[in-house]
Amino acid sequence: MLILVVSCLLAVAVNISMADLKVEQLPGPLAVLGEGPTWDADTQSLYYVDIMGSAILRYNRAENKTYRATIDGLSDISMIIQVRNKPDQFVLGTRNTLSLVSWDGRTEKATFVKTAGDLGESQKHVRFNDGKVDPQGRLYAGTMRLETLGDIFDQKEGKFYRFEGKVGGEFYEQKRDISVSNGLTWDEQTGKFYYIDSAALDVKEFDVDEGGNLQNETVLYDIRVEGKNPGFVCDGMTSDAEGNLYVA
Repeated sequence: MLILVVSCLLAVAVNISMADLKVEQLPGPLAVLGEGPTWDADTQSLYYVDIMGSAILRYNRAENKTYRATIDGLSDISMIIQVRNKPDQFVLGTRNTLSLVSWDGRTEKATFVKTAGDLGESQKHVRFNDGKVDPQGRLYAGTMRLETLGDIFDQKEGKFYRFEGKVGGEFYEQKRDISVSNGLTWDEQTGKFYYIDSAALDVKEFDVDEGGNLQNETVLYDIRVEGKNPGFVCDGMTSDAEGNLYVA
């Protein structure tokens, strides 16, 4: 396995260097806080969100053009997940709820369809952050304390969930005592799941049972330098077909 950690300060990897990386900026509109990129192979499009701008975006590779839309009444949009076999429908992380919206990928307004899941009154102090679907199509997403309530690394009030939309929109807690729930990805060949809580300064590895529940938590990679905070944290994460991890 190759693990690539890239920040403004450091690149750590096996058989790769910063010279091998090419970074290109997508055409505007620019995002205030761009997050949650997800690639749609069918349309050759990259979907992502602007959390602080409360918007969803789509970069069309063939046109080299980015489209942006907002949804009336929805804010703190933290992730965008395309619904299987419904190319114009998406599940968004919206504050402490999951919202189903409709968007053609071009217009400046998307349409709210319904609330797909709600964490309830007890979780009004948090918002969703990163979320993805696993190879079986199950949605996993985590939360973090609202930035307006103070230092997000100071408290561990976030949780990590598996969401089952087909059985009435139920959340199944997988992990708690999280500061900033962030990057997540899977290795289909080994069945392993990888996860980042930014404040933990590491990448964790889990087994996943047949029901999609996480088990056997271990630390795969620790970014501390001689036991000390390196001055940055892990954020987003993805993996390739060979099981290599790429960590921002």
